[in-house]
Amino acid sequence: QAQVNVNVRDNMGRTVLHDICWRPRVELEIFGFLMKVVDPAVLVFPDARGHTPFDYCREEHWPKWNKFLLEERHYLVKQFKAAAP
Repeated sequence: QAQVNVNVRDNMGRTVLHDICWRPRVELEIFGFLMKVVDPAVLVFPDARGHTPFDYCREEHWPKWNKFLLEERHYLVKQFKAAAP
């Protein structure tokens, strides 16, 4: 455990989740881990171009991402509700 801040953004406003979604392979294990340690809002943070992490997913990977998000929906809803003001 390196105690690294995973909520950091680069000079284009991208987060580590933008990078994971951009990769040529679907990295569900890494994304699943990060999803549990980042601020839930990071999942929908737009970068400087207005794109969220999921906007960078390759079209051929959409079925895998959709399946993953459907499987994790209860966790995601719980996290967003907990983070709401």
